[in-house]
Amino acid sequence: MKKSIKGIIFDYGCVISTKFDEKEAEEICLILGLEKDSFYKIYYAIRPEYDKGALNTQEYWRKIAGEYNIFLSEEEIERLKELDIKGWTVIDEKMLSFIKETRKNISKMAILSNMPSDILEYLEKSFEWLNLFDTLVFSCNPGINKPDREIYMICLERLGLAPEECVFIDDTERNIQAAEKLGLNTILYKSFDEFKLEFIQISPLLYI
Repeated sequence: MKKSIKGIIFDYGCVISTKFDEKEAEEICLILGLEKDSFYKIYYAIRPEYDKGALNTQEYWRKIAGEYNIFLSEEEIERLKELDIKGWTVIDEKMLSFIKETRKNISKMAILSNMPSDILEYLEKSFEWLNLFDTLVFSCNPGINKPDREIYMICLERLGLAPEECVFIDDTERNIQAAEKLGLNTILYKSFDEFKLEFIQISPLLYI
């Protein structure tokens, strides 16, 4: 017999937040003297090490700059950090409203996200709605990124739920595939409207 849905696990970036803000990306490219394509290529290539805490802020931005033989001052690195945080902290108000409404009818909620400590610290200081979640699992602590199996298990253990009792929402295919292998119900996030329709199909009683 199929178990009822008791928990929802959300990715953060591009699900709860919007995509990286282009205004911030443009200023970052000006500081680095790079075209956007070149910037994004190295930004995302090195990002997993930053997300799990293997690189600190200075090391991350110096490694990006080093790929193109760019020198960065301390002030420039601090500004890059600020822009990076700002670019990832624009919240999708439709999704936030969904979370608040659905929280009334669901036993457990979590965020499971690849995120560096700089952004996490900003979120914790800035957004009271994080208190809606029973647990927050970010890659910088315990130092494991999705799609590693272990970070999903940490989240499930903290929630006290079986995989089949949860819905996992993420915008990245490989993270969805890893969750499915563990037995979680999944939704590959593309847009809020598509997501809501899929969610209602999985668990119609949770969103009324």
